[in-house]
Parts: sequence; C-alpha cells; structure tokens
Amino acid sequence: MIRSHGNLRIQRGAEHLHRLGARATCEFLIAFAERHDLTPELLHALNQWRSLDVEIMRAVVQHHCGGRQFPPALAVVEGGRHG
Repeated sequence: MIRSHGNLRIQRGAEHLHRLGARATCEFLIAFAERHDLTPELLHALNQWRSLDVEIMRAVVQHHCGGRQFPPALAVVEGGRHG
C-alpha cells in the first residue's frame, strides 16, 4: 500500500527500473548499496526474496490486484471544469 508521496515516487521509480530491465536494476542496486555501505544487507534481502516463487507471486497479485503491480499513474486533464 502506498502511504506517502515518497513511497509513490519510489513506486514510479521501481516501475521505470523494471522497464529498463534486469541489468539496469542490478547496476542501480549495486551503486545504491555501495554508496550507502549496505552491500551485506542488500545481499541478505536479495537472498530472502529469492525464496519467493514467481508463479505464486503472480497468482497473489492477480487475485488481490487484478494482475496490476501498481495502481495506474494519474494524468492531468487540461481544460476540464468541475460543475
């Protein structure tokens, strides 16, 4: 559940990283972990996430979110007026 503006920005960033592919996501994680001296913690977290079954996660997302990973981004509509 997205609870703050910062988390929404993280959500959109995650979507963008995902679209860039596994290599870009890996490079981002390495750079972030090295910059913040978090490599052991990142490796531990990744090891935990590796235990998740991809097909089960897809089924859970499908059941609870209709297959959507995140809610769709909002778009500003120009020229509209509330009556």
